Amino acid sequence: MAVDQRVSKYVHISDFIKKELSRGRWKAGDKLPPARHFVEQFDVTPVTVWKALDVLGQEGLIHRVQGKGTFVTESRSALKTQLIGVSTRTRGDSYGITFDALAQQLKAHHYSPLILDMEDEPNRLHADWQQHLTAILENDLQALILDGASFQPFNYLQQHEDQLPPITFMRVFETDLQFKRANVITCDWEAGGYLAAKHLLDQGYEKLTYLTFGDPAHAPMSMGPDWYYNQSVKHGIERAIHETGQDEKSDLCVVLDIVDQEPTPKLRNALKQGYTGVICLGDVRALKVYRLAAKMKKTIGKDIGVCGYFNTQWASLLNTALTSVQVHEETIGQLAAQSVIEGWKGVHRTVQPQLVIKESSQCA
Repeated sequence: MAVDQRVSKYVHISDFIKKELSRGRWKAGDKLPPARHFVEQFDVTPVTVWKALDVLGQEGLIHRVQGKGTFVTESRSALKTQLIGVSTRTRGDSYGITFDALAQQLKAHHYSPLILDMEDEPNRLHADWQQHLTAILENDLQALILDGASFQPFNYLQQHEDQLPPITFMRVFETDLQFKRANVITCDWEAGGYLAAKHLLDQGYEKLTYLTFGDPAHAPMSMGPDWYYNQSVKHGIERAIHETGQDEKSDLCVVLDIVDQEPTPKLRNALKQGYTGVICLGDVRALKVYRLAAKMKKTIGKDIGVCGYFNTQWASLLNTALTSVQVHEETIGQLAAQSVIEGWKGVHRTVQPQLVIKESSQCA
């Protein structure tokens, strides 16, 4: 059997044995095949097999008896305690980075994420969250890692916190409810908005457009508070405007946008009216600004300054490289995994964003 070179060979072998234990191939008290069996199966050295067995021994899953061999010491039910429930989006330029970092860190410490992928269906998911959550909890989870978006069942989670495994909310925490034991790992979204706005103002763009998603006021109260993280970004933009002595009401135009639809007339009007410093929540939205600028015969980076958010691959692919806010999604995912590995309780961590300046905002 060929071993995937992207994963350490001993980790691959230990994960294989662990999976077979969970499936019942070897039960408590059974003797494992000798090391040479795995040497031949995985085409590795005996040292690699011994290292894999050492890992399983440290986890208490197997033990060696001098002169007799290696035996299973844990039952299938005990193995389930290594499962971590993960409820988040797993794809996309930003979410994918967080999830990949989380999954890799958990795997490196021999935890298995059980995924509830919320991709593209948060509204439906919220409607039958109890069914999904109940199904997940039947697997004897050691911990829950949840995207803290407003469609999560915060009321239920708070009411049953003492009966649930330890919870970690990551990326956002869109609720005013208090949790006694839950960990919270978020980005400082407001700081990101402030960095983008201050940079554009310093470059001479006196009026700003905030191109963002949805209307926070439309979020039903049953889903959490009546705001999303884009409001925190907006507060940061307003703070930067206020610090310059300008009026955040008259010098900021908020344009609501749906990514897969044509730009709204309001975006065109904002640019025509001099709101030429544009902050896009999501780098992909900058494409609409670039297209409108071309139609209006305006130059990105001079007539119109643009800042994105998340510093995804779009920031480098655009013809005029896009200034963007880096939120360090990988760090967020790694910290979420660390909260499980180290058994955090009630820890709150805020990851600070960074502005990556490129040509799209250099000078007015």
